[in-house]
Amino acid sequence: MQVPLPALSTSIPRRLAFSTCLLALAVPAAAQTTVGSWSKGASLPVLQSEWDGAAIGDSLFVVGGEQKRTPQTDASKPADELWIYDAKTDKWTQGANMPGGRNHPAVVSLDGLLYVFGGYPLSCCDNYPWPYGSETAWQYNPKTNAWKVLTPMPRKMGAGMAAAFDGKIYVMAGTDSGQFHSIAAVHEYDPAADSWRARASMANAREHVKGAVVDSLIYVIGGHSKPGAQKVNQASVEAYSPRSDKWYDKGVMPTPRGGIGAANVGGRIYVFGGEGANFQLFGQVDRYDPATGQWARINEMPYTGGIHGHATMVLNGKVHMVGGSNPAGFNPRNYHDIFTPPGPVVALRPVRPGAVGPGGVRALDGGLRIEGLTPGRHRIIVLDPMGRKLHSKDFDGTGTDLLDAESPKGARFLRIEGPEGLSNRSLAPLR
Repeated sequence: MQVPLPALSTSIPRRLAFSTCLLALAVPAAAQTTVGSWSKGASLPVLQSEWDGAAIGDSLFVVGGEQKRTPQTDASKPADELWIYDAKTDKWTQGANMPGGRNHPAVVSLDGLLYVFGGYPLSCCDNYPWPYGSETAWQYNPKTNAWKVLTPMPRKMGAGMAAAFDGKIYVMAGTDSGQFHSIAAVHEYDPAADSWRARASMANAREHVKGAVVDSLIYVIGGHSKPGAQKVNQASVEAYSPRSDKWYDKGVMPTPRGGIGAANVGGRIYVFGGEGANFQLFGQVDRYDPATGQWARINEMPYTGGIHGHATMVLNGKVHMVGGSNPAGFNPRNYHDIFTPPGPVVALRPVRPGAVGPGGVRALDGGLRIEGLTPGRHRIIVLDPMGRKLHSKDFDGTGTDLLDAESPKGARFLRIEGPEGLSNRSLAPLR
């Protein structure tokens, strides 16, 4: 069932503990009806679930998981395989195996390299629930097709998540012992120094969690927690600022669940499928807009009965979902479905030359003048229509000029980050 998109708000939520500039948005005269579309990629050569991956260049790299060789075989193992998808040829190939088998690993890419953290070294389902995670950290170089063992994590972890920001990797949440013992710990990995340090923990421990980086915040969504005798769905949404080492409350997701896929496309976070604490599966696609704090149900995944444990990766503005379990239980699949997000749902009021428009934007001959910001250090980031960075500019003060030369061809929007390094996604006309 399609749920109408909510009305957009231009106000900054009161709970946000920072000051930033949110340029005014206007709802289009004609309501948008697109909710995204689905297409098929080449099927995965094996049946796999409870794994993860990342995009590097024009390829996807997916590792680990709970592996099933054929639909007729119930035996499983923690997979050590690496599968590589070439988007240009729509073909899968197998890369070098990881140093060990892991299901539920945390995977991320940074500077052309693939990183794999933790995961469970035991198979499903004889050892379910898994008694512990692992502290292993590995790096894969696509150019050499070789793995490198890194300094181990400070604590064991499985079913957590990893996110890259500003040259560092942040590994968080997951479990570290049996019976779904969820944790809230966060550790920062410095690839240049091959070293770890503890950072501020999130407010709500969780496992089977995913998230995404939007602007300068790492959003953590969903998962399961075990505060008492029973495992429960974690509803809270939290966001972490690596620059200030602080966590911020971002409300709740409308349908709490874990085992989801999550992806940032154009500054919005899309959440796919998932599994409840009672093993119920979900098949919906929800969208969270950090700029407004609002959620919307926008689509349904193309699987009867829902799905969880799928690898979810963004490649060239589209979201690829690979593998996963469907129906509930240990039922790995070779799915490869591609979601193209809907187009923009906001329109922009124009700025007349010489006049101050929404959010203190003044049109100038040869550029724009940004005014009315909170005093302090700021960064302006120029984006294309898909939300990809074209140019950035740092400055101190309450405003700055943005010349035509600083807004490359194809630029459409800009984003302004405030003094704390926290930001709302802000839109303004550049032409």
